[in-house]
Amino acid sequence: MSKPSKHVVPSSSGGWVVRNSGSARALRSFETREQAIGFGRSAARRAGTELYIHGRDGTIKDKQSYGKDLRLNGIERHQQTERIKTAN
Repeated sequence: MSKPSKHVVPSSSGGWVVRNSGSARALRSFETREQAIGFGRSAARRAGTELYIHGRDGTIKDKQSYGKDLRLNGIERHQQTERIKTAN
């Protein structure tokens, strides 16, 4: 079973919350969107999953992935890593 992704969404009380995908319960509440994104990013990294950042209107504004890219096999992943190293 895959780990649930994290979502930064507006709170009905005016702030922002971070939730697991499919859960109505907030992991944590924040006053600002930036605080919620920081917490959500850390939680998604630890879980090795995606972070979805929503706007006030509820639409997804950004997605950040911290899991393994299953589309890449070991050789392609190594080549991609080497390209990033040489570009820096």
